[in-house]
Amino acid sequence: LGRSLFNSPIGDTTAVINECSDFNSYSPPEWNELPTEAKAKLANLLTWENLSKWDFNIFEVAGLTNDPLLLVGWALLCEPMAQEAM
Repeated sequence: LGRSLFNSPIGDTTAVINECSDFNSYSPPEWNELPTEAKAKLANLLTWENLSKWDFNIFEVAGLTNDPLLLVGWALLCEPMAQEAM
């Protein structure tokens, strides 16, 4: 982006956000680097239905990636956009 939201005057923040026209399809680089098979398994594990279960098993996610907390956080905090990107 070239500019920081935190160092910009309030009026300029809208311009920075508008530069992110592809924000709805964002996925972290760690996701993009995964093999297709791992992405398919993770997309199933990281559904809102599975994440909201008490018996959600983070160790299954950890077995598919080196960044389990990052991907679970992305799935939770960026829902529903993360679900669409997966």
